[in-house]
Amino acid sequence: MKPRPWRRGIFSLPILVGVAAVFSPGERSLADCTLTNLGFKPLCDLGWGSYTQNFTGGLYPGGANSRPPTHEAAGLRIAAEQIQPLDPDGMPDATNGQIVVLSSGMSNTTQEWATKGTNHFKGQADRDASKNPRVKIVDGAIGGQDAPKWTNLNASTWNTVLQRLSAAGATTNQVQVLWLKQAIAGESGPLTNHAVRFKVIWRRLRATPRRCTRTSRPVMCPAARAPTFTAPD
Repeated sequence: MKPRPWRRGIFSLPILVGVAAVFSPGERSLADCTLTNLGFKPLCDLGWGSYTQNFTGGLYPGGANSRPPTHEAAGLRIAAEQIQPLDPDGMPDATNGQIVVLSSGMSNTTQEWATKGTNHFKGQADRDASKNPRVKIVDGAIGGQDAPKWTNLNASTWNTVLQRLSAAGATTNQVQVLWLKQAIAGESGPLTNHAVRFKVIWRRLRATPRRCTRTSRPVMCPAARAPTFTAPD
């Protein structure tokens, strides 16, 4: 079977992950090692253990830290069968089309994706010689715009996204992958309340971009803010 020219470029999977910050040796030497152990346990070390007595550890269901095989297979299948360069009208165009990868979220998202320093995701990806030239990375995240604001189709946030796509020479019909990292600003009280509220908002967030990008392609939602360390019960 002839290999498809677009398979090189979404970095093996259409599911994108955030890029970890890289610190210089000088910055590392200034760390206060007396504060490195506060008795908290990383979520990835909890396994079947729970935090706040309500939530199981691990990065995936069942206390696991690896993607479930069915999830992995689904991502690879989408990459192989559905993601391809599209023209401005959303029609396949392997020669001049684009695979637009769009971010969505608040300040943390835009900084990690494209705006803080030079080692952000977009910068690293665009410098990578193995990136498919048909892949275009666009920053749609906006500082100060938390999860609830993105659920409103009439919010000004979406106008900003449309402007950024246009400035990048792309259309909504070419957006096929979304890197979604969200949070609810100023939350207080029990974590259980946050999780329940965010679950409802997350479902709405998954549907909203599909309407705004006018694409039938799957929207990928790999990143949501969550506590990295947990207090012992």
